[in-house]
Amino acid sequence: MGQILAIDVGYGNTKAVWNRRLQNGQIVWDEICFRSVVNQVYGDYSNDQIGGLDRVLVHINEKMYFVGPKATLAGGLLVGGSDYMNSDQYEALICGAISYMMKSINEVVNTIDTIVLGLPVAGFDTKWETLQQIGIRTHAVPLPASFNNGKKSIPVTSKQVLVVPQPYGSIRYAHEIAIDNDLASDDVIAMVIDPGHSTFDWFITHGMDAQMEMSNSFEGGVSIILKKVAACISKDSGNGTPNLGLVERGFQSGFMNFGNQMISMDKYFPLVKQAADEIVIEFLGQFDPQKEGISRIILAGGGAKFFEKSLSTKLPTYQIETLRESVMTNARGFWIHGLDMKDV
Repeated sequence: MGQILAIDVGYGNTKAVWNRRLQNGQIVWDEICFRSVVNQVYGDYSNDQIGGLDRVLVHINEKMYFVGPKATLAGGLLVGGSDYMNSDQYEALICGAISYMMKSINEVVNTIDTIVLGLPVAGFDTKWETLQQIGIRTHAVPLPASFNNGKKSIPVTSKQVLVVPQPYGSIRYAHEIAIDNDLASDDVIAMVIDPGHSTFDWFITHGMDAQMEMSNSFEGGVSIILKKVAACISKDSGNGTPNLGLVERGFQSGFMNFGNQMISMDKYFPLVKQAADEIVIEFLGQFDPQKEGISRIILAGGGAKFFEKSLSTKLPTYQIETLRESVMTNARGFWIHGLDMKDV
């Protein structure tokens, strides 16, 4: 089959998938998800000085960055902006993903057969070729500690780089795990709604054929919700404004330690719903699924849990299908797409 690596670099999380296998009759994915935090560090670091934390040290243009699940012990500042994919930080996340793959498969890899990358729907047509060139260049990938024999990194290239709209990954994954072949039918116009950290994307397919002229995205992701909650927590606590990563982790655990206070997140769920409602209303002002003949709606992406109730309320005639482990579904679909294209 050759080595396929799917990397979905989002403004919130970086997701990578490099294998799918059967274990005890169940499909298991070899994958990783870590915050898109790129922490620049200074000083003479070596792998032995990293301190055993789950992160890798990447050298880009004579600068050093930690990336990975423990890139920083704090919430960390996410890197964004319209030119994100041309930044050293984006390259560091790509290199980190490749390094984690090598650690998982316990093999040094100089050449990857296929790398699959993705972009938000808006601007895809104008940016995909640039991203393809970024993906196909030589990457200086840090060696996992078990392979480090005095070398800090090795050059890694790819034989081919595929670039797809990010939500395409989720609809390809949904088709793969479906018990029927409905999504591939010419009678079905399906839509993936993919709320990420910074963008709210929707992607339309007709019989699995992309309908790019009907698809789009806007700045309306989870970060807008988290900022409103952070501002409210600041007002309530009088301790300044918490980091958005801290707020997001608070919703995952139910509590947030801020200003040496343990804050219950329960009281902020109504604010989450209100903020999500506003974003969904903005989306419906740009695209009306009923008028466009949409027959199935699939909800995916890292922000799915923040928008599920609002979408169900605002679109009562649809049964919104939320994919399990939704943060990983784009990357898994990327990997399947790489498999689809291996002999093309």
